[in-house]
Amino acid sequence: MTDSDASTAASSAAPAAAPTPANKRIARAKLLEKDAEKVVLTFTAHATGQVQKPTHQMHLLVNTPVKTEPGKRILGSIRVEARRIDVCGTGGSYVEPVYGRPRRIQGTIIEIDSSNGCVIVDAGMPIVAKLDHLQRTSDFNVGDHVTFGVKAGATFYPAS
Repeated sequence: MTDSDASTAASSAAPAAAPTPANKRIARAKLLEKDAEKVVLTFTAHATGQVQKPTHQMHLLVNTPVKTEPGKRILGSIRVEARRIDVCGTGGSYVEPVYGRPRRIQGTIIEIDSSNGCVIVDAGMPIVAKLDHLQRTSDFNVGDHVTFGVKAGATFYPAS
């Protein structure tokens, strides 16, 4: 095969498949504690060039058994019920409090799930927020910076 044959074969080959984006709903954490009803997870801030330290210790309910052992990394989705979601023009992304069950969340909408009445918010970790009956997903756009209170019952669903 000559050089021109090789270049022709390379150019006529099918283009490489684009990488599939990671599921935007999946949170990555370290499992600290678990029992039949709840898990305690730690999350690390993503600061470039700094020592990574855990920043949040979130207490979440579970509906399915968690097979991961404490001390290990775990993947899954965090789902909450929002009280009322408001678009805010400024501010950072956070979950309050940094220890305990989430009560207040602020971040950027990264996905809208109209069929389930949810928005996925990046608040340092992805959080699936179910809207209350007075709001619709059509009220929001991807990229909106939002803030909202959270009803009790935030739940972690381990990835399979």
